Formats: sequence, C-alpha cells, structure tokens
Amino acid sequence: MLDICQRGKEISREIIGRAGARERVEGMETLWNKVRKNLVEWYGTAYDKTDELARLGKKKIEIAGLNRAIEKHLSELGGKIYDLIAVHNHRGNKTADNEDVQHLVGEIRKLEKQLKLKEEEIESIKEEKKQE
Repeated sequence: MLDICQRGKEISREIIGRAGARERVEGMETLWNKVRKNLVEWYGTAYDKTDELARLGKKKIEIAGLNRAIEKHLSELGGKIYDLIAVHNHRGNKTADNEDVQHLVGEIRKLEKQLKLKEEEIESIKEEKKQE
C-alpha cells in the first residue's frame, strides 16, 4: 500500500512540474492550469487521508478480532469455573489451580497484551498524521 501512496505522490509532483514549466513558457497561468493544479493537490490530500483511514480501519478490525477471541475465552473460562464449582463442588484455590483454568487465564492475558499493542499502533498512526 505504501508503494501505491509513493507512486501517487510522484505522479502528482510530475503533473505539477509539467504544468509549472508550461506556465513559465507561456508567461501566464491559465484557468485550466489553476484547475489542474488544484485537482492534483486535492487528489494528494484525499489519497493521504484515505491511506490513513485504511490503516486505522485495519487496526480496528484486528482489535475487533482480538476482542472476540477474549470474549470466547472468557465465556469458556466461565463455563469451566461454573462446572468446577457447581458440578464438582470445588472451592477456593482448587479452582484457581485447575490446569484448564490456568491455560485459559494465560490465553486471555496474551490476547490482552496483543490488544494493547494494536491500540498503541492506532495512536501511533494518528500521531504520525498529526506530525505531517
């Protein structure tokens, strides 16, 4: 995607460069040249904004997937704990020491870390655009 962005910017510069050279040769700026220059600038701005929104959208979709995985594990964890307490009459530390429960808690923690990284990436993209 970055290659496409870079190529779009290069094309914009070429068009502006050609238009500028013709204007200097003719000695005056025509209405068409003004319109073309504005269109190229608007295209560049729209393209940059589209790129930013696409990157943010991708990260938000990844976050939604992580949230869904966390929800799935929490639901499974709740079922295991219910089963241990209601069916097997486990109380206190026996539940926390259960191997299945420990595995699910570990999976949830991993997903929470991934979620935090995705949220930081979104903030990084937003900050990157503010600096431009």
